[in-house]
Amino acid sequence: ALPFKQLSRSEMCPRTQIIHWLQEICYDKNNIVVIFSDRHCNYVDQVFDAVLMEQENFWVAAESGYWLMTNKKHRSELFKVKDKHWMATIKQIMASYCENIDGAIVYENSCTVMWNYKNAEEEHGCKFANELATHLQHLIGRHSPLEIVHGNGFIEVLPRKLNKKAVFKNILANLQSYLNHQIESF
Repeated sequence: ALPFKQLSRSEMCPRTQIIHWLQEICYDKNNIVVIFSDRHCNYVDQVFDAVLMEQENFWVAAESGYWLMTNKKHRSELFKVKDKHWMATIKQIMASYCENIDGAIVYENSCTVMWNYKNAEEEHGCKFANELATHLQHLIGRHSPLEIVHGNGFIEVLPRKLNKKAVFKNILANLQSYLNHQIESF
């Protein structure tokens, strides 16, 4: 077994000072803060202070933009993914790679599956990550509606339509709607 460092929840969360700065920015109602996170909605709820999550002008695009949380009470799906059957197969394959790498873990969100090896020994993790990416690419094929993202310490499989450009277009459309509502209320 290779050694790895398990990070505590506090090591993976924004520092108290950052939360404080975000609160200060949000106190000015002329500002709108949008946080983009690949983490699950429930995790985001826990990480960000309740005061922030209650702010009308603090938004979070969670799970790589699948969900838009415009406050703690309102979540909307930015994308509709009808067929999620592929997720179980991908998760099972990724889990089998975890058996060979200490420190690797599989995360499943609403429409993405991620194999994270940031806590694994670097050379070993990279070798198996390349193997996994090749294995997944052969499985899903080139013209699949799924995309494989090989990032720094992770491999993620997600629908092609869930990309940053589409997410930001949706956020801007929601922002326009929000601003129109604010103007009408004024």
